[in-house]
Amino acid sequence: MKTDSKKKQLQVSNKINGQIFYLAFQNLAVNEKKQFLTILAKDKRLMEDLIDISIMESRKKESSRSFREILND
Repeated sequence: MKTDSKKKQLQVSNKINGQIFYLAFQNLAVNEKKQFLTILAKDKRLMEDLIDISIMESRKKESSRSFREILND
């Protein structure tokens, strides 16, 4: 049970940290935002993850299909 509690605490902590970083980013000047984003864009793995997350978010409301249904197409 302690493990579940620690996992939840870590999730909450990560969410709070994410919100803090986002607020800090929002308060940067435009040129600082561009510089920061340019640095992030140079990280190929991060860019792949961001693209994957973007696709998942855009398709969230689509109905799901079974694997067998896809195979039959």
